[in-house]
Amino acid sequence: MGIRRRSEGVGGAVSGGVGPETVDVQALPSLLEYLTSVLFEDGSERETSTLLVFTEDGRWKVALNDRQEGRSLWVSGSSFFGALLALEEQLCTGEGDWRVNRARKK
Repeated sequence: MGIRRRSEGVGGAVSGGVGPETVDVQALPSLLEYLTSVLFEDGSERETSTLLVFTEDGRWKVALNDRQEGRSLWVSGSSFFGALLALEEQLCTGEGDWRVNRARKK
């Protein structure tokens, strides 16, 4: 099954390569907190983060974007859930490679 093109002349997604799978969100408590928490531990307000997800060369790639700090944590995996689990592990261990967002709004 493929994706329907939106209009003539506009490219659509190619089916195949990476498939759907079940994601157990209960296995991702740190990621969910990072995405949804509107307060820091001290009670001050916090801007929520975003998650970018895409596939490239048969791999799932995800970036957790900390909008307030202007940095992103990137990981990849052979499956969608695997990439999310890798992100969860890096959040828990603090060993992630955070990159500065060059396009950060000033």
